[in-house]
Amino acid sequence: RKPTGFTSNDVLSVDTSNFNRTVMENPRLLIAFYDPKSASFKDLLGALEKTASILSGLNIDGQPLARLGACDVTVNTFLGWHQAPQLQSGWQDPSRGSFKFGRQRFFP
Repeated sequence: RKPTGFTSNDVLSVDTSNFNRTVMENPRLLIAFYDPKSASFKDLLGALEKTASILSGLNIDGQPLARLGACDVTVNTFLGWHQAPQLQSGWQDPSRGSFKFGRQRFFP
């Protein structure tokens, strides 16, 4: 099952019911906690899927170098609160457009 908003099969769906299993089965795992309706997610979606594809294609002893997982925090709020507490203090001003690197907007 693909995470909400993603089209790539290389992105692992991470949710409350499979979090522990997914982390234990993938020792090198990067998890993106995201809101699928946010402008920043829409801007970064292509880069996230490309990153997942590249990581899945790089192998060490027949295993992927790393995997990319994604957790929709609008559905799995418990994980967002406990695994990415910075999300609670972050903010995004949609009137100024989406997140851009170099412009401090999410973690003041």
